Amino acid sequence: MKRNRYLMVVFVLFASLPMQVFAQDTSLVIGLKSWFANETLEIKDKNSGESVEEESEYTALVGPSLNIRYGSWFGGANYLTGELTFKDFIVTGVDVEIERTEWDVFGGYYFLPQLAVLLGYKQLEADAYNERVENIVTNNYSGVVLGLTGFYPVGRQSALYGTYTFAALEDENNTEYTGSTLEFGFASSLQNIALSYSIGLKIQVYQYDWQFEDPSGGSFDTERTDSFGGLTLGVNYKI
Repeated sequence: MKRNRYLMVVFVLFASLPMQVFAQDTSLVIGLKSWFANETLEIKDKNSGESVEEESEYTALVGPSLNIRYGSWFGGANYLTGELTFKDFIVTGVDVEIERTEWDVFGGYYFLPQLAVLLGYKQLEADAYNERVENIVTNNYSGVVLGLTGFYPVGRQSALYGTYTFAALEDENNTEYTGSTLEFGFASSLQNIALSYSIGLKIQVYQYDWQFEDPSGGSFDTERTDSFGGLTLGVNYKI
């Protein structure tokens, strides 16, 4: 978590540099975004201190996005869904499929010409399956997201961008998930048309406590770190 705080400080300094300002007009932008990523799950036994790490195959989460801008105010929504696979997952000994879906709504304000604060609501659902059991577990958690977003113009039609958010989520069993998301990349609009594209990197990390009961009747009190990260690609149309 300390590393994430350092990244946030670097990002704020970067986004606060003097720079050319993009036009702040009223706009509606619809888009399609892909997140090519994999998941790493670190499970640490609180009693013994021992830990194991599982890494999934790469997959693509895909979904639509909507963004609205009115002067210094903005808002929007994102939806991403896809399926990923853990090969020979250590807990079950067989392949585990995860259906992962996340959506969020947000709003914010540019308190500097190229740096904004945002507040949002996120819901993330991960349903696990394997060849032995139709449904192992369903994780459905949601909560508040707070962050910063900004950009650095490169020429007249392109920019470097970055967003850092902190989330405090909770599931139906009152398990608390805390973590952060960092995304940065390059975006550019195509000349004389309303289309634009973006390419970047995004990593999302959550930490939570989880009690696991194995088939032999034993139980383990664990601390888990769930990391999901990789390449993002987006295409947008400005109305």
